[in-house]
Amino acid sequence: MKTLDSLTVGSPEWMRRFEELKASVDMHVDFEENQFFPAVKDVLGADTLRDLDGRFKAQRKRVEERGEQLDPRVTRSI
Repeated sequence: MKTLDSLTVGSPEWMRRFEELKASVDMHVDFEENQFFPAVKDVLGADTLRDLDGRFKAQRKRVEERGEQLDPRVTRSI
C-alpha cells in the first residue's frame, strides 16, 4: 500500500503494482473461503462459532454506536 501511495494513480507502474495487490488479495480470500473457514468450522463446532459470532456482533454494535468503524486489529481480540 505504501508503494501504491507513492506512485501516480493510473501510471503503468501503479497499475502493475495494483494488479499484483489485487491478485494477492484474491488468492487470500479464496484460501480463507474455500480452505481455512471450512476447516475452522469443522474444528470449532457450531456452538463455538455461534458464541464468536455473538461476540463479534456485540463489539460491532458498540463500535458503530460510537460512530466508528471496526478496526481488524481490535476485533481479533474479541
